[in-house]
Amino acid sequence: MAPNRLRLAEVLLELGRAAEARAELEHARRIAPAVEEAASFHLNLAAAWEAEGRLDLALPAFRRAVDLADDDADAWNKLGRALGGSNDLDGARRCFETAIDRDPTYAPAHNNLGSVHWRQGRLDAAVAAFARAVELDPDYAVARQNLAQARRELSP
Repeated sequence: MAPNRLRLAEVLLELGRAAEARAELEHARRIAPAVEEAASFHLNLAAAWEAEGRLDLALPAFRRAVDLADDDADAWNKLGRALGGSNDLDGARRCFETAIDRDPTYAPAHNNLGSVHWRQGRLDAAVAAFARAVELDPDYAVARQNLAQARRELSP
């Protein structure tokens, strides 16, 4: 039953219904306390808190997820995004670099690393990271836009 609740929570998150997703996750925790040892539980809980603007609650859940799934590039990427959202750019950069270390072909981590470099004024590094994201996934529209804009700022 708990896996069904986890999947339902994922669907609710995709639909933008974060409070309902959290309720499903809490129900899953009540009926199967062992679910707390699943990284997906913590990733979904963190995503729900993040969607509700509660980074103070999302960050510990993201951290627990990477503790449980240290090899999961997506989990590291999500923690990095949350840290970036709380203006911990050095922490975000370290997370994106860890995500890339775990999966060098994971384009979102390269794109997000580029965004951190950009925010820190390192345009050369940002361009390189965005270019790598586009190289890995030529259809990645956000990375293509970021690359074009960073290149324009680099050489006005």
